[in-house]
Amino acid sequence: MNRDELERALREVDVPDTVGARERARATVLAAHRQRAARRRPRAALVWAVMACAVAAVVFSVRDTQPAREVRERVRDVFAAPSPAPTAAPAALSGRVLVTEGDGLFLVARGRRSTLGHWRDASWSPRGLYAAVANANTLAAIDPADGTVRWKLVHAQQVRFPRWAPGGLHVAYRAGTTLRIVYGNGTHDVLAGRGMAPVAPAWRPGHPRTVAWAGLDGTVTVEDADTAKVLWRFASGRARQLAWSSDGRRLLVTGRSTGTIHDVDTGARSRVRASGTIVAAAFDGRLALAIYREGSTSVRVGGEVVLSAPGRLRNLEWSPDGRSLLAAWPGADHWLVVRGREVNAVRHRFGGAARVRGWATP
Repeated sequence: MNRDELERALREVDVPDTVGARERARATVLAAHRQRAARRRPRAALVWAVMACAVAAVVFSVRDTQPAREVRERVRDVFAAPSPAPTAAPAALSGRVLVTEGDGLFLVARGRRSTLGHWRDASWSPRGLYAAVANANTLAAIDPADGTVRWKLVHAQQVRFPRWAPGGLHVAYRAGTTLRIVYGNGTHDVLAGRGMAPVAPAWRPGHPRTVAWAGLDGTVTVEDADTAKVLWRFASGRARQLAWSSDGRRLLVTGRSTGTIHDVDTGARSRVRASGTIVAAAFDGRLALAIYREGSTSVRVGGEVVLSAPGRLRNLEWSPDGRSLLAAWPGADHWLVVRGREVNAVRHRFGGAARVRGWATP
């Protein structure tokens, strides 16, 4: 068995009570934190050692070999629950999720995943009919059913952050340090802005030709995609993420530990402060923030903590119907899905480098 085959096999094991095992490991970690709070470096080592064991419990192989059977039995001995407990993990997510891992793009639907080609970034078109994708200096539109390329553009500079407008007419993206906008059929590719920061542009819902983008100079510009007319410009400091509310009235600009919500109709602003590092945000009128501090991440929706987990979570995505919130947990082989006050773990069999690129309807 070569390395790639072994890695795939390690991801496909079903260890009994994985969610419960991880929670017991987390409890052990927190107890260790309380007992050894003054010894920072040993505490960190203990945290990651226990986390590594918890993750290992999820990923050991089920292949029918003698070494695999021996390791599997040892894992079960260590992480077996003292009494039977139901798992909190549903079989699969509803809808379709785009995921990148390295230079591979995958579609996850109905509990299965399929390969869509060698792409490092992606986003859905309206209604999930197509996906805008990028890798190296190439921008393309593909069919998510089989990865067929519908059109392709090649630039001299690196292409990143393709984002499809809500009306389907335009795709905005970053080429080098410039904002470019192309029609949804791959024609009329034009320069729309210079000095663009490495932050994904954000299209305004209900206004299919209006796009917001962040500049290297700390400004955020909202402009008309057809005419390049500047509609608003904000001094924001270094932006890390842009997101509109679903009604298109408010624009969220997040930085490292603070954010601002701009009401573009009234000019009003409200500040968002976090007691840690903002590692992800999702905004549809409800503000969801993933805040990392002292080795763990808390997810807040409207100021209320709905989820806490060891390590640094990655990505927050609202479901297409707005009822669920997905948080990626790198290295744990699961997504955490919050629905109301309930948190479920959904297994995905991706590695720690995987990133969620969008959640669309079935």
